[in-house]
Amino acid sequence: MAKITYKQLRDMLMDPKVSDKHIASYLKAIKSNSEAFHPVIKPNPAKVEISRGARFEIESSLDWANRVSRGRRRQIFDSRVDTARKPVLVSEGDSWFQFPFLLDDVIDQLGRDYVVSSLDAAGDTARNMVYGSKEFMPELLRLKAHKLKGILFSAAGNDVIGQDEYGNPVLLTLLKEHSPGKSAAWHVDQSKLSSILQFLETAYREVINTIRRDRDFTNLPIIVHGYDYAIPGGFPGDTRGGR
Repeated sequence: MAKITYKQLRDMLMDPKVSDKHIASYLKAIKSNSEAFHPVIKPNPAKVEISRGARFEIESSLDWANRVSRGRRRQIFDSRVDTARKPVLVSEGDSWFQFPFLLDDVIDQLGRDYVVSSLDAAGDTARNMVYGSKEFMPELLRLKAHKLKGILFSAAGNDVIGQDEYGNPVLLTLLKEHSPGKSAAWHVDQSKLSSILQFLETAYREVINTIRRDRDFTNLPIIVHGYDYAIPGGFPGDTRGGR
C-alpha cells in the first residue's frame, strides 16, 4: 500500500464520515511508551509520510490520539444531537470509554443507539476527573435542554496501576518485595491499598453528590463501570478475546 501524507491523514481525521476502523489502518500502538490502560497511538511511519512539521505536531501534543479521538467524537455529537432523535448521554471515563481507534470501546458500542457527549480519555484518573478537570457537571448543565437520559462514569483503574499526581507508579507503592513462602495477599501493603480504596469511594460519592445537588438531576441515572476479580490471560491456548 502506497504511503499517504500526514495532511491526507489529518483530512480523514477531521471528516466524521471516515470510519475509525479505516483510520486505524494508518496508526500503530507504541508499546514501549504505553502503560496498562493508557495506550500511546501514533501514525504508522510505514504507511504515513511524516514530515518534520508533522512530527513536531504529533510529538508536541500531550496525547495525540486521545486529543484527535475526542475532537472527532465532539464533531459527531454536535452533528447528531439535534437531529438523531436518540437518547442523549454524557460519559466521563478512562480507556474503557475511549480507547482511540484500535478497538471498539463502550462508547463506540453505544453510539449506534445513543448520542453520547464523550469527555473520556484513555489513562485518565478519578483524581483528575473529580478534583482536576471537573468537566462532567458543566457538560450536564449545558445539555439540560436536550433531555438527558443519564451519565456514564468509569474511573479507578489508573488510580491503582497508573501514576500518581507526581508521576510515580502507584502500583510500586502497594507491592512489597517478593518473599518466598509468603502469600500473595502478604505482598500487598493493605494499609496503602485501603487508603487508595477509601479515596476512590470518596471520589465516587463526590460525583454523585455534585450531580444530585442540581434539582433537575435528582433522578438522573448515574451508570458506573467497575471491575470484578482479574483473571490472568494471554497464555498459550487462551481463546478469550477482548480486554
